[in-house]
Amino acid sequence: IKRIIELFKFANSYFSAKEPWKTIKENPKQAKNTLYLCANFLLSASILLYPIIPQSAEKLQKLLETKPENWDAAKEFLLKPEHQIQKAEPLFEKIPKEEIIKEIETLKQQTEQAGKKEVDISEFDKLDIRIGEIISAKQLQGNLIHIIVKTEPNKQLNIVGKLGENYKSQELKGRKVTVLTNLKPKKIQGILSEGMLLAAIDGEKISLLVPDKDVETGSKVK
Repeated sequence: IKRIIELFKFANSYFSAKEPWKTIKENPKQAKNTLYLCANFLLSASILLYPIIPQSAEKLQKLLETKPENWDAAKEFLLKPEHQIQKAEPLFEKIPKEEIIKEIETLKQQTEQAGKKEVDISEFDKLDIRIGEIISAKQLQGNLIHIIVKTEPNKQLNIVGKLGENYKSQELKGRKVTVLTNLKPKKIQGILSEGMLLAAIDGEKISLLVPDKDVETGSKVK
């Protein structure tokens, strides 16, 4: 496809450089030769495009008043001098930029919805989500904060999260938060992060999910 597009670009550059709309007055023979070569370039391109966009290729061939019989015809100059073609017209309809942006947004939404498959309740049961209490919080490089959270009477987890843009480390200590406790551990900046704080995300804003009543540390979320 890339080579076919290059052929179109070459024909367009050649046409622009030769300026047949000017030379038709000064040198009609040269202008005719330019149009002859460009018409054959377009015909060859239409043959190559046929397996990809057959309707558009056929439309172009109809405008050129010819019907190639096989793929090998793309190597030949099928149109002869003095060949009559139809009045030129746009091969593709120009789509306004606003419509393109709207269509892209629609496709994005459809893709996001398709990716959100329904899950069985048994999948949710695999998650161990508890109410934890932040014991300490320390600012790391960038927006990362190293948090130690108590999730059970005798259990604490190290968690590294991107909370720096929305929270200061000193204001997190003592907070009750919602914690996914059985997430596969992962090293972040040399610290083994053992869980995840659940939060609502709205663009750049992050809001930690907290219980609206005082509950015991370690309470399960179901």
